[in-house]
Amino acid sequence: MLVEYSLEIKPGDLFVIRGETTHEPLLRELYRLSVRIGAEPVLRISLPGQAAVFYTEASDDTLELPSRFDEFLDEHEAAELVLLGSAIPYALSGVDPARIVRHSNAHRDRMMRRTERLVGENADIRGCVSLLPIPSLAQAAKMSLTDYESFVYKAMHLFEPDPVQWWREFSEKQGKYCDFLNGVHDIRIVAEDTDLKINISNRKWINADGRFNFPDGEVYTSPVETSANGHIRYTYPTIHQGWEAEDVHLWFQDGCLSRWEAKTGKKYLDEVLCMDDGARRIGEFAIGTNYAINQFTKNILFDEKIGGTCHLALGQSIGATGGKNQSILHWDMIRDLRDGGTIYADGEAIHDGGYLKL
Repeated sequence: MLVEYSLEIKPGDLFVIRGETTHEPLLRELYRLSVRIGAEPVLRISLPGQAAVFYTEASDDTLELPSRFDEFLDEHEAAELVLLGSAIPYALSGVDPARIVRHSNAHRDRMMRRTERLVGENADIRGCVSLLPIPSLAQAAKMSLTDYESFVYKAMHLFEPDPVQWWREFSEKQGKYCDFLNGVHDIRIVAEDTDLKINISNRKWINADGRFNFPDGEVYTSPVETSANGHIRYTYPTIHQGWEAEDVHLWFQDGCLSRWEAKTGKKYLDEVLCMDDGARRIGEFAIGTNYAINQFTKNILFDEKIGGTCHLALGQSIGATGGKNQSILHWDMIRDLRDGGTIYADGEAIHDGGYLKL
């Protein structure tokens, strides 16, 4: 699914595979299949806790050094796969967030170019994010490893007689959702402690059908940057680079965050939301459509796809949608709508009780 469907690896492709030593079984098989096809796989493998060592021990000058090998890969790779999950999931929780922000700001230009090549209007790198079920992810989800493996592979629909065909049919169904939503101007999200309006005029909706992420299951766009007005209170804890914020409540005025609160993680929010002007604007609005994902697992790859939810990402817009917000941040935060929330499109309820009614 990853090599042939999601990324369509071809002979001669420089194929960059990023993961941790914890992902060894999947890394080996990805390498095997891509070599068999005739591609040139490059493994960029990190150690558990490696990033925490870097942020803790690096001098200020080192934090700002360019990543010369990654710059080379950015310019020459044809495809890239990123495997999420670490044996030490909260390794960065003890790191001063200002150091993470400093490193991110120093690499801003490179990351912006890379993002444009991955998801911009003229994207020319095939990219995908996935994972291998590992004990730390199962523990975060409060499942046994066996149950978590079953959950992951069901979410990927790998138990279907023909998984590729299943995802192709799913893609066709979601394409019809996008066709309808491409004609919508205004979106309003209403739920307990939430009433937020955004404008999506002349923005394109993207069909997330297992190519950009695996598993997948969402439709998304980038709102008009000055359009967000109102407030939204997120249902689940939100995690970014090992930091966790809980009970996040955001208020917007004319597209920009005017106020934010959180039960925990407020210090990290304060640092990150002030890293650049774009960090306080909405870069993405999405509706989750994968109903095989029905519970929160503290993993954004799955949680943002939960059938019956929506999410907003602060920061960088998705270039392919026509979005124009620029930021080195892209932080997804999820609102569950299965408990009475409604999404209105140009005044008409299109999502109620957790289901799109299109």
